[in-house]
Amino acid sequence: MATIRKRGDRQWEARIRRKGWPVQCQTFETRARAEGWGRQTEADMDRGSFVPTALSDRTTLGEALERYASEITSAKKGAVQEQSRIEQWRRHSFATRVMSSIRGHDVATYRDARLKTVSPSTVRLELALLSHVFTIARKEWGFGGL
Repeated sequence: MATIRKRGDRQWEARIRRKGWPVQCQTFETRARAEGWGRQTEADMDRGSFVPTALSDRTTLGEALERYASEITSAKKGAVQEQSRIEQWRRHSFATRVMSSIRGHDVATYRDARLKTVSPSTVRLELALLSHVFTIARKEWGFGGL
């Protein structure tokens, strides 16, 4: 069973230690969410379908974009245009963050700010690229938890 402990005023940490699996630890805003994550993760471990998230916890978006550019973009017809979109993301502060820490509200904030300077079509293409990077990372590169 997951161990739940309080961290500060508004955080709860769930920790799972199981033989044959790496220690899993995640922080949540409520105790109920921490307990739910613990139950779900342990059930996945029992079924053998659990994928540790360690890779997404130590790979930055910039590193993933670099890998995406070399493995995926290079084979595309519009590689030059997509490479400029990759460079745009790499210049953003997101590039220094680990992939598992990027949330939907972060992307929405980026979108809103970017819409003030470029056309909606440009923003749409940039967001589509980011979405595909996360999809490839999860499905092909084995990044669990994204």
